[in-house]
Amino acid sequence: MNFVMTGSNVEATYIEPVNNEPDDAGNITPLTDLGKTTIKFQVQGSADITTTDVPATAPTGGGSIDQTVVVPALGQKQASVDFWATATDTSGNESVPSAKTTLSIDKLAPMPPN
Repeated sequence: MNFVMTGSNVEATYIEPVNNEPDDAGNITPLTDLGKTTIKFQVQGSADITTTDVPATAPTGGGSIDQTVVVPALGQKQASVDFWATATDTSGNESVPSAKTTLSIDKLAPMPPN
């Protein structure tokens, strides 16, 4: 997963999973029912989590995702924001979260020249 600032938005790029998590015996099986991935973010210090669903490119996953995430106006105009993603199959089983990436969002304008 990669999250990069592009102006006041964030560009998320990643590859969809192609396998299920290990079963009780430790076996890993190919994914055949990927429904979506979900990009999530949370402004540090806030309880609210914002999500963007991205439909799967194929039931077997493996697609390359490049998704713009719009970060809404921040009350404090500067904040650290955590980004991560999950994958969900068509039965509604959601993966554990990916590793979090923290970015500093700066929507604070400079003072005018004098």
